[in-house]
Amino acid sequence: MSEVSKRHLIVALIDRSDENGKMTAAQWKLVQAQLVETLFSRIEEDPSAPMPTFDGAGWLNGVKILKCNDDPTRQWLVQKVPLLEALWEGAKLEVVDRELIPSIPKAKVLFPIDVQG
Repeated sequence: MSEVSKRHLIVALIDRSDENGKMTAAQWKLVQAQLVETLFSRIEEDPSAPMPTFDGAGWLNGVKILKCNDDPTRQWLVQKVPLLEALWEGAKLEVVDRELIPSIPKAKVLFPIDVQG
């Protein structure tokens, strides 16, 4: 698979309760712990089932970025993240394409300056 065709496997885990989709590192630890528990439950239910795997993670402007190894992993993440419970008050998590991360509008403002000679 080419790098271009794998781009959709890089997703953002955003918190819709934050206008910019951000979460703290401490909040991510809560999410990660529940995702790991969900994985262990899956292993117990069906040890022969293929397991979701990831090829890395990082942060982009306060948003957690995950790189899924394959489509089934991405689908699993999209299905499971909204079902996570008791994370923090108001948490509303969603997995979206990296391009859909809410962004802070940036503007340049130039002020004319009179130079006195």
